[in-house]
Amino acid sequence: MIRLTRYFGLAAALMMVIPISAQALSINVVNAWGSGASATLLMPGDTITVDLTVENAGGLGVYGLGLGVRGYDANTNGQVDDGLSYVSGQSAESVFNVVRQALPLPSLGGLSNLVASAPAPLEQGFFNPVTFASEEKRVLIFNGVDVSPHPGLGTDDVGIGGGYTDGIGNDVHFRVVFQATPVQVATKEFTLVFGTMAEFGAVAVGASGVTAFGNDSLTFSVIPEPGTALLMGLGLIGLSSSRRR
Repeated sequence: MIRLTRYFGLAAALMMVIPISAQALSINVVNAWGSGASATLLMPGDTITVDLTVENAGGLGVYGLGLGVRGYDANTNGQVDDGLSYVSGQSAESVFNVVRQALPLPSLGGLSNLVASAPAPLEQGFFNPVTFASEEKRVLIFNGVDVSPHPGLGTDDVGIGGGYTDGIGNDVHFRVVFQATPVQVATKEFTLVFGTMAEFGAVAVGASGVTAFGNDSLTFSVIPEPGTALLMGLGLIGLSSSRRR
């Protein structure tokens, strides 16, 4: 199994780890929509789809990048039982390309994404979300490292639909889907965090080492089915009545 810590541990050993805050590396939520009536209030069975892009406004030469999603199951019991589960994801094959290529050919020269091309046994990403026991669950959406820098702004990248991510093709780098699951009996708020996760070994690496990166987030609520709430209410009433007797 290839882990991000292995990649970026090597990168850190080769470079001085000095934060670079002057460059604007970031991931941004472009759009989010739900399969139900609302993207902010999900019923069990509803899905929420999130589109994301990455930007490198300062043209920093990026040697390595690890990005993920967390927050859909933040407890540490080793089970995905918080009421929201990961369903699927899509990713661009590379980011920060410098030379624009003619569509529908893929962009060349960017930082390649191992998550997009590797099978499940090789990389724990979209194909196989990280599910280590007693840890917060998370899904890797990008994992790439190179010995050469990639200074593209993100606007010359070919997105998941074959268009450019600069708006010409109205395309994005990443798309992830989550689903509300009927396990909770009360409304619960979730905040999905997209970006680097240093504690999990997912970081951005520039010429001087690990560099600053701007994460983004999305907050919404999952509500129980009316029948579930009703049954819970009736159960509480029954308990109250039995105690009074």
